[in-house]
Amino acid sequence: MTTLPYGRFRAVSSPELLDFIERTFVLPAPEGARDQLRQEALDELTAAELELVAGDQVVSRVGEQVFVQVQLPSGRTQAATFTFEKAPGVVVRIERQGPDLLVAFQPGKPAIEFRRIDGR
Repeated sequence: MTTLPYGRFRAVSSPELLDFIERTFVLPAPEGARDQLRQEALDELTAAELELVAGDQVVSRVGEQVFVQVQLPSGRTQAATFTFEKAPGVVVRIERQGPDLLVAFQPGKPAIEFRRIDGR
C-alpha cells in the first residue's frame, strides 16, 4: 500500500491541549457554564480534522463544518514543512513527521498532532 502525501488527518488530544482548553475557554466562563463549555471544546477537538487535497488544497474542519479552505502553490503540501494563513495574520505551520502524522503549530497555542484517518 502506498501512502499518498494527501489525505484526512484527525486531531489527537494531549495533556497540553487539554490544559490549554481549560485555561482559555473553561476557567474564564461563569462556573455554571463550565461543564458545558468543557464538553463542547472536547467534542470540537475530537472532531477536528485537516485534509490535504490533491492539487495542494488544505481544508480545516470540525465534523462536516469547514472553517478554512485554502489553495497553496503547486507542490507545497507535499513538502516536509509548509504554512498557510487560517485567518488574516494567523499563520499555521504544518510539519510532516511521518506519512501518517502532521503537527500543526500556531502562535499562542500548543502544537496539535493530526493522525491519518483515511486508510491510505
